[in-house]
This record gives sequence, structure tokens and C-alpha cells, in this order.
Amino acid sequence: MKDYVEKRASTRCRYEAAVTCAYFNSDRFYRAKTTNHSSDGINFKSDFPLKPGSNIFIRVENYTPDASVLKVCGCGGIRHIALAEVKWCRELPGADDYHYRIGLRYLEPAI
Repeated sequence: MKDYVEKRASTRCRYEAAVTCAYFNSDRFYRAKTTNHSSDGINFKSDFPLKPGSNIFIRVENYTPDASVLKVCGCGGIRHIALAEVKWCRELPGADDYHYRIGLRYLEPAI
């Protein structure tokens, strides 16, 4: 397996949750599972690859803000609905449940 250089600008917080995602302006939705997040991005595992550079709509399923998690997290918690850009997509060889790991950077609204 390749070694990857750490490029994160923000500290990651571990968080596992079911998510639904889709290419922006698409009506085909996919299921995935988050592994961690930060104030500027999210990481998840999925059964499908996503093309780097693509814009993705993400919704965390059954989201309930938990004040105790927010205090420990330090980044303000996971965004439960967001648009993000796919930064990378890597195959997980030999994985039994999810076959890809995907890194996304949140898109900020234009003001």
C-alpha cells in the first residue's frame, strides 16, 4: 500500500455515521459511512468510487446533535447537510464491507 503525505489543514475528529450522497444535481443516491470529519472536510467509506474534482451532495442520516460530542470534537461537529468537492478516492484492496475511501472538502457558499 502507498504511503500518503498528510495534507490536512484541520484536525480530524473520529465520527461514524451513515450518509447518503449523490453527484450534485443527480437523482441517483448512494449510501456510505463516515470515518472522520473536520471543520473543512469529511472522509467516508463506500462501495462506489467518486471522481476527484466532482461536487457531491452529502446528508448524514439520523443526525442528532449531541452537546457532549461537540465539546470533545473541537471543530463544531459534523455538517449534517453539505456540498463538497471530491479531493481523492482510493480503493481499499481486500476490504470486505466497503471498497473505497473518499476524502472531500466542504464547499463554502459564495457571498
